[in-house]
Formats: sequence, structure tokens, C-alpha cells
Amino acid sequence: LPYTFPSDLAGAETRFLTVSQSRIRRVVTLSTSGTTAAPKRLCFTDEDLDFTEDFFLHGMSTFTPPGSVAAVFMEGPRPDSIGQLLVRALARIDCAVHVFGLVRDPAEAAARVDAVRPDVVVGLPAQLGAVSGRTRHRPASVLVSADMAPPSLSRRIEERWSCTVYNHYGLTESGWGAAVECRARQGCHVRELDLLFEIVDAKGRVLPDGHWGEVVLTTLGRAAFPLVRYRTGDEGRFLPGTCPCGSPLKRLEVLGRLPQKGAGGVPLRLYDVEDALWAFPWIWDFRISLSGPAESPEKMTVPLAAAGNDPGPSADATVVETLRKVQGVPG
Repeated sequence: LPYTFPSDLAGAETRFLTVSQSRIRRVVTLSTSGTTAAPKRLCFTDEDLDFTEDFFLHGMSTFTPPGSVAAVFMEGPRPDSIGQLLVRALARIDCAVHVFGLVRDPAEAAARVDAVRPDVVVGLPAQLGAVSGRTRHRPASVLVSADMAPPSLSRRIEERWSCTVYNHYGLTESGWGAAVECRARQGCHVRELDLLFEIVDAKGRVLPDGHWGEVVLTTLGRAAFPLVRYRTGDEGRFLPGTCPCGSPLKRLEVLGRLPQKGAGGVPLRLYDVEDALWAFPWIWDFRISLSGPAESPEKMTVPLAAAGNDPGPSADATVVETLRKVQGVPG
């Protein structure tokens, strides 16, 4: 079957509808690259949202005992948002869920953590990295989602909160829930009853387990807006063998967006750059941009924000040298 690309979805939501519009419960609009391109709109029925709610319940329950308190720093006010789906899912095991929305002010978010004293915290990895160093209360478990969580950032959260960090991979096209780590933390178990994943190379050929390539998604049993062989633009691989937890579900490891051309045409992974930068304890935020010819960007600009402590005059040189090593540039 042919592939489906993000550009196929832009401004073409009615082409993908397989049910009457009266059955659509939620429509999510995603911006695409460029300012003039039509947005992507994805549609979900009650059944589609119920599938996600079930996945959230079973994924969260591996590290969320019944009766726990959870703090969610994801989108929350809208009906059927990620936060509200988590509220409904965890209510089935008698958990109290406080949905606070995305972190805008780390100090304010930290105060909310101290106020509700959650057993589990859910949120974006970089945002929770900023919050984790500001609270008195320490949750037992943290689920990071909606963005990359390189090892250095996960370690930062774990060290500051003395907790265990679990990874979740998902995208709106998958119905948010896609794959989540178990207690073994050796890859994310795929939601195989609802989703079919493939790993393909640059020519679209399916790769065997253990090989890195682009993550391709097919939504199984989706009532509305089914996607067939959707090219996500993410780099990932299936881990061979069986998880130590005993589950037969496939395990997916994702590094984020596919590599781009760096200095001298060397492939550059944003994941590797982030992992290198988060290793510096005085960095709490940054922005990365590549400049130069489109076919071979030569310069990487990284404006940094320190976390209050002066890193010292040698910090810039240390960061530059670290990024040169990531890019494979000798000088």
C-alpha cells in the first residue's frame, strides 16, 4: 500500500472521514510547516477516544497504584483533552488527578506540586526538568511525554526528585497514546491492538528489528480518520527479543525527528544535541537553529538560559567543544 504523508492531510480532512460528521466528537488542528500552508485537522469519535482512554489506564497503572494522586502538566481545560482523558482513565482505579495545563511558570508549577503532593507527575520532559529542582515534595514516578527525553534530561529529573522516569511516545495522529515504558524501562511497549508500526529506510523499504529508520504508522480499527502507512518523520527502531517484564508486545525506541544535515553534510540528530546540552546542570532552557545552505547547514546557533547559578567564563567554550564533538567537527 502507498504511504500517507503529512502534506496529504493538510486541508483535506473531509477526504479522510469514514463516518458521518455527526459522529465526530473532537477535531484537533495542527499547524504545518510554513505560514501559508493549510493546517492538518484530525477527527475523533467516541470510540476512538475510548481506545485512547483504555491505553492511558493500562499504561499508567504499571507505575500508578490504585488510590494514587497524579499531577498532570499537559493540556487540560478542553473536553477530551489529554488531561481529561487521564482524569477519566485513572478514575477507574480511584486516583485523584489534578490537571494544571502546560508549565508556563516553573515556580508556580512547583508550588502546585507541593500543594497536592502527587505520587505521579505527567508532563513534557524539559518543563518537568525546570520544575523538579524547585519543589519540596518528591513524587515516586514521572511520565514524560509529547517531546524527546534524552538520557541526560531523564537523569536530571530522577536525581532532583529521587524518582523513576518513564517515557511515552505518542502523536496526535496515533490518538495521542502510542507506546509506553513498563517497569523494566527497556523500550516502549506498542499499543499493538490499535496501531501498526513499521520502520522503513529512506527508500521506503521495511527494516528488520534493531535497525534505525523512519517510524510509519497505520491506525487499526479507527472509526474516523484512519491513516494507512503514515510517515511520521520520526527516527526509531524496534528492539529485538522479549522484554524482561514478559509482555509479548513489541518495544519501540524513538529518538525524535529524523537527522538533518549538519556541518560538512554529517547527519545531525537533535536528540544527540539535546542530550549533550542537558548534561550541563546550569542549563535549563535553550533554542537551536541551523543556518547555511539548505542542503548542508554549516552553523548551529544555541542561545542558552542559565538556571541562576553563574556557570563561569569557560562555560561557552565547553558548550562549543561539546557540540563540535556531537557534530563530528574537529575544530
